[in-house]
Amino acid sequence: MVPILKLHHLEGRLRSSLSHPLKALLFILILNPADLTCHAAETGSISGVIRYKADSESPWRYQRYYVADTNTGALAETVVALKPTEAFLTPFPEKHTRITVDQENFQFVPETVVVQTGDKVAFTNSDETLHNVMLTHPDDAFNVNLAKDEVYEHQFKAAIETMQPHRLGCVYHGSMRGWVFVFDHPFFALTGKDGTFSMENIPVGHYQIEVHHPAGKLVSTTPISIAKNEAHTQEIELTPKNIKKRTPKKKKSSL
Repeated sequence: MVPILKLHHLEGRLRSSLSHPLKALLFILILNPADLTCHAAETGSISGVIRYKADSESPWRYQRYYVADTNTGALAETVVALKPTEAFLTPFPEKHTRITVDQENFQFVPETVVVQTGDKVAFTNSDETLHNVMLTHPDDAFNVNLAKDEVYEHQFKAAIETMQPHRLGCVYHGSMRGWVFVFDHPFFALTGKDGTFSMENIPVGHYQIEVHHPAGKLVSTTPISIAKNEAHTQEIELTPKNIKKRTPKKKKSSL
């Protein structure tokens, strides 16, 4: 079967041949039928678990909220996504799913969501008090008030980096926070209480597994390769060393 990158070479050869009828005929006669086989069939899968290993010397204050079983260390609310070392050659069809994020008991529920470009998120308010949903991003921003039972629906059209998700806030209640991760491919997951994740139909190739726990500021990157028909398994352990360091702000020049 032809590698995914070879399709570009075939396309270029075909275009150049179309302007010469004889060359076009020869191209069709000598072309290996295997080159026409859809490369999408060359896929694999990955499944695994994200764990947190505690360190008494460096306690992580969010552990009690996201690690239900300290014996296993299974880490909930963790975003896991694949980043190819080379960009995907063809876009993936949008599914246009709809996810609801409620404002309940002065919290975003769920506080972390993962979507694909084209998906919609419906923001609702179950509290009696007036809430607000604010998102600031150069490519995507909104700021709306929501009274009880009101709904605001937003479609996310631009993908963002795994390590820089959209941050949700409420201007009236500063402790409320949430995150929206947007990808232009379907190879992402959000762990539950058992810390597990899985992805299927992944094109063969080399990737980085990007892991981000936005509430606890834990990040990790691991290189992997996906082979044809391979069921890859991966266990990733995070520690206090994976806490994302703040980038110090540059001091303004007094000149």
